[in-house]
Amino acid sequence: VKNPFKRLPVLEVDGKAFIESVAIESYLALTFGFHGKDNWEKYKIDMITYFVDDLFTKMFTSQFEPNEEKRRILREEYHNLKLTWLKSLEADLESDYLIGDSITLADLEFFCLSEYLVEEDQHLFDNFPRLKGLFDRIASHEKISAWLSKRPKGMC
Repeated sequence: VKNPFKRLPVLEVDGKAFIESVAIESYLALTFGFHGKDNWEKYKIDMITYFVDDLFTKMFTSQFEPNEEKRRILREEYHNLKLTWLKSLEADLESDYLIGDSITLADLEFFCLSEYLVEEDQHLFDNFPRLKGLFDRIASHEKISAWLSKRPKGMC
């Protein structure tokens, strides 16, 4: 299987190599119907997906910065961005899901990141009851809860 960038992760389907995690997620979402019903929904899903990727990067960068002062600044920027994101999602949540009327990649991205955020702060959803409801809805979905019960520790 050809892997032009020699990167992980790699997903092989029908002899084709899919690389780059966000591109793989998008491919799978399109393949299995989790990428919206029209271009506007697809855009909003992509927007959330890329934002989650950015927030993950900021979270990890702020944790592993060796310079204490830079780490403090990065943690503050990360914290502010996280709160802005949560406030925006809470205000825009109009149904049981972030986009449309069923689970999409955006909901799965939200859930995955939120698991890390809740580890960091068990009171994360205290001021975001609608997001807490979304988190719980996703966690209790039959197939997702089955995966959560058997997945390797630390894997989203």
